Amino acid sequence: MTVGLTLSLGVLAAAAQAGDEGFQRDCPPAFDFGPLIMDDAAADAPIPIEVLRCETFVRAQWTVLSDGADALQAMSARIAQGGDRLGVIEAERRRITALIATKQRRREELLGEPEDRREPQLGQLTAEITELSRAVSELNDQIVREFPAYGELSAPSAIDIPRLRSLMRDDEVVVQILVNDDAAYIWAVSRDRIEWRRAADFGTEAMNAAVTDLRRGLEVADVTRGRDLVAEAQARQEAQAAQAEAATAPTPYNRILAHKLYADLFGQVSETLAGKRTMIVVVNGALSGIPLGVLVTETPSGDDRNPDALRATQWLADRHTLVTLPSLSSLVSLRCFERGAAASQRPAGCPSLSDAGAASLTVSEVEPLSFFGVGDPILGGATGVASRGSAATPTVDAAYSGKLANVEVLRAMRRLPGTRIELEAIAEQFKARGETSVILFDDEAREPKIMTRDADGGGVRTNPDLARARYVSFSTHGLLTGQGGEGAEPGLVLTPPATATEADDGLLSASEAAQLTLRAEFVVLSACNTAAADGSVGAEGLAGLGPAFFYAGARSLLVSHWEVSDSATAELMSGTFAGLDAGQGRAAALQQSMKAVRDNRDHPEWAHPSFWAPFSFIGEPGR
Repeated sequence: MTVGLTLSLGVLAAAAQAGDEGFQRDCPPAFDFGPLIMDDAAADAPIPIEVLRCETFVRAQWTVLSDGADALQAMSARIAQGGDRLGVIEAERRRITALIATKQRRREELLGEPEDRREPQLGQLTAEITELSRAVSELNDQIVREFPAYGELSAPSAIDIPRLRSLMRDDEVVVQILVNDDAAYIWAVSRDRIEWRRAADFGTEAMNAAVTDLRRGLEVADVTRGRDLVAEAQARQEAQAAQAEAATAPTPYNRILAHKLYADLFGQVSETLAGKRTMIVVVNGALSGIPLGVLVTETPSGDDRNPDALRATQWLADRHTLVTLPSLSSLVSLRCFERGAAASQRPAGCPSLSDAGAASLTVSEVEPLSFFGVGDPILGGATGVASRGSAATPTVDAAYSGKLANVEVLRAMRRLPGTRIELEAIAEQFKARGETSVILFDDEAREPKIMTRDADGGGVRTNPDLARARYVSFSTHGLLTGQGGEGAEPGLVLTPPATATEADDGLLSASEAAQLTLRAEFVVLSACNTAAADGSVGAEGLAGLGPAFFYAGARSLLVSHWEVSDSATAELMSGTFAGLDAGQGRAAALQQSMKAVRDNRDHPEWAHPSFWAPFSFIGEPGR
């Protein structure tokens, strides 16, 4: 859900371009700013610059609220209420609401067609929307009856700078970027400094074009086809086929543009960022379509195709440990509901907990499982090196047959041997230090092994090992919403059954994932395009699968922005979990593993950011 709020461009521009130093340390007392923020005519009103800087920081949050923010807020409300049945009802409500939105878009399209071409579809769609809306209303009433506090706790919200600072750590800086039609607006907040700037060159249209350009250099054909670039380069050299070499070389990544984007967005607030290890970022629009680590902090040199030049590039991924949040209020959800924390350690102003909610945050007396992984499902397509997306499979337009996945389409996908290597390497790390793991491969990687439904359909039971696991990884193909028919959901491919049923259709969909009960600190969605619902530039950030796992109880996620290399991703994930063993926080462990993949001299092609940078870290970074 995106909550829109039109900010006065005159007010924003006047404040961002004010002739002071552009920063302050504290916010002034409350100011009746509301009537002015919505009125362009009030742009010249004598509002103190320090008031503008703090108040617009709060107002801008309403513009960037997303499904991910909604899911995290709902997760905290679900924990506070302590109800698994609530999870089942809410997941169904979300599924139907998404279906209504799809049908409404189709209805709007039909209204633009001649009358003789839009019937009887228009009437049928209208009737279906009415019926689905009635179902949502009934579910809303049920939630109000059974969980009266849930609605208030799960409502979208914004937080002011003092509240934000009460949740921040000394080594953290928060950056909020709002891309508007006229410009991008940047707020940077640390524990002792506030800074606000305007990037006039990157309004919505320019930002969309920039991100499209950068992604063109990241969605490399060589990655999606899983080719061995080194072997091909050697063959070309031996054959002295210069023309063929030029035609098949990796797509260059536009480092000059990546530096321009960094300079305009982050370079302007560099003094506030200086010395902060962790950067927590909230963005909107197209900018959510790339992992921010691929931005370049210094003017690059050398050829954009050259591995040595790429390794020598000053990447934002190296300067800060990067953490993305769907909203700043998500920090409340994450830090107010931290498992194992004593009641006295909860930040001030956190929602109260029911007895069941408090019990769900305690460390279980049952020995927790260190790692639970799912990967290498049995699929009938070709084996060998491949990507974890649908580009290497037959068409997936028919990925769904009604509400259920089309098992024939799933079965035709390629097997992914790298996922087995990846998960086994991670499990071996835990075994070496005496910790336990459970991995589901082959015929075990089935939907009923993840979750089962009660006979009356009123509840879902999560695999007990999955429910108690500290770390979770799904390493397989990912399907996007845009790859299925009407009502199709994003999902993770499992071993398909002979015949699709409600209990097992070979796909763990977003609405099903939302019904899981997790206690995981870290969930890795080691598949393709798991960051957005349809993988398109400008699509809402952290859509699709991400919110579902947050709602299920995950504290942090690793999600991807494009089709990932099977072999490079296996190395990246293994290195990330090795970093956890070394005592690094989750986000910092990913940061170090990305650098190691990029610097791997045995694979010079991995210096390209398409190999080492497809994943974004979302959620609580760990310490």
